[in-house]
Amino acid sequence: MSDKFHVNLREARKATGMTQKKVAEKVGVARSTYALYETGERSPDVEVVKKLAEVLNVSGDYLIGNRHVETKKSYPSFFEEMQQRYGTKRLLAYMEALEKLHGDNE
Repeated sequence: MSDKFHVNLREARKATGMTQKKVAEKVGVARSTYALYETGERSPDVEVVKKLAEVLNVSGDYLIGNRHVETKKSYPSFFEEMQQRYGTKRLLAYMEALEKLHGDNE
């Protein structure tokens, strides 16, 4: 396994907003086993890498560190992320305020 696997795994999980426990449940491993994957103290077999890639919505190549391949979309759009974080009404208010500021600078 690549030296970057555990880093890529952690980044992909955090991008989804899932906990280690949730990913472990979806993949079918113990949370403690999954935690060892993220620290680099243990490497999963190929079948588990496939499941991790599916659950985290990235390619297996991304997880193992093959940077010369395109990855699946692994991050929600900025708007979706902000919408989840702040709610639609608040996000729209922020966007309107930004539009007013932008309009003042033109």
